[in-house]
Amino acid sequence: MRPSENCTKARLREVELRYKRKRRKFTRENLREGELMKLKRSYNPNVEIAKVLRTGEWRTMTAEALGERIGLTLEERVALNIRTIAAADVTPEQAKAFYRDRRRERDRNRSRLRRLKRKQQRKVITVTKTASQIEEVGAVLKHKNAEHPAHWLSVEEIAEAVAGSKAFADLKPKSLRTQVHDALDALVERGEIETSAAIGKRSLPVRIVRWKAAVRCADGGSYGNSAELR
Repeated sequence: MRPSENCTKARLREVELRYKRKRRKFTRENLREGELMKLKRSYNPNVEIAKVLRTGEWRTMTAEALGERIGLTLEERVALNIRTIAAADVTPEQAKAFYRDRRRERDRNRSRLRRLKRKQQRKVITVTKTASQIEEVGAVLKHKNAEHPAHWLSVEEIAEAVAGSKAFADLKPKSLRTQVHDALDALVERGEIETSAAIGKRSLPVRIVRWKAAVRCADGGSYGNSAELR
């Protein structure tokens, strides 16, 4: 037989009251008491700490007076992360200078780590983007030479073909040509393309390339007309 609804609610209420955790309200007094207990259990036990805890004097004492009473050193204060009791072996000005220098060193280290992380992320992005650009330029050359096997392509023609693609997005014309040159250099190092020079539209030498696997004519064949080389 199933218990009644009221009985179930009563049981649930009993369980809630029995196992409900009572959170201790956080106050500066509670924090100081916890720090005194930490000092009492530390590697350097102090008779004065036990006495102060027993009498309750710590509740009304200033940070400097309490630190002087128990003989807290700056080394112990830093090691145990004490915040409500002042160190007795240094002046307040010296303590402020110490924590200021430590904070500056910590901030410098954090900034250095952030810069290093950003640099590594940019490096990964650059390597990935460069690989995509090389593949994009190689695909354009393969496609063009598949249509015209012995045809040479200028950098301008390749730049026009890859402009607007994901690998070359948001690049200005000059930057676009520079990235195309870099991708062509990588393909030359791989031995996948051959490169030469020709006279362009402004009677200036321009770089021309073609896919090696697409070459069908002997050396000295047609290099394309100069009108195509912008």
